[in-house]
Amino acid sequence: DVQKPRLELEKAQKERETSKSLKNALKATKTIVHEYIRLRDKGKPCVSCGEPWREDFHACHYHKAELFETLKFNLDNIHGGCVGCNIHKDGNLEQYNINLPLRIGKDRFDELQRLAQIDKHYSKVWNLENLNEIRVKVRQLIKELNP
Repeated sequence: DVQKPRLELEKAQKERETSKSLKNALKATKTIVHEYIRLRDKGKPCVSCGEPWREDFHACHYHKAELFETLKFNLDNIHGGCVGCNIHKDGNLEQYNINLPLRIGKDRFDELQRLAQIDKHYSKVWNLENLNEIRVKVRQLIKELNP
């Protein structure tokens, strides 16, 4: 049957295109979420060491994005931090752990910790729809910061 190899080829091509679209959607979501974090935390000191805010602050994850897939875009998990803490001190987690509950409150911090425990048992499968929902929500938050 000549049609079978053609259908398999078309299926493989569609899977590659979907994979590429998903990769682009993940990148776009990361970009807008980090933009929001920088706007939200502008003027606030580094979440870890308390260094005064600077233009080159990073969007720093409390629970590492590559290890906690379900928390990658959780806004309570990402805060403005200095390059020194984020890059050279691998997040400076000891200080981040002390300062984060002060920044977001104990209840939200406890919820973030609960979600991190759940993350260990499940892996998040991102799709174009849920990434688009995040981008729509964060664009609205950005508009609220810049009326």
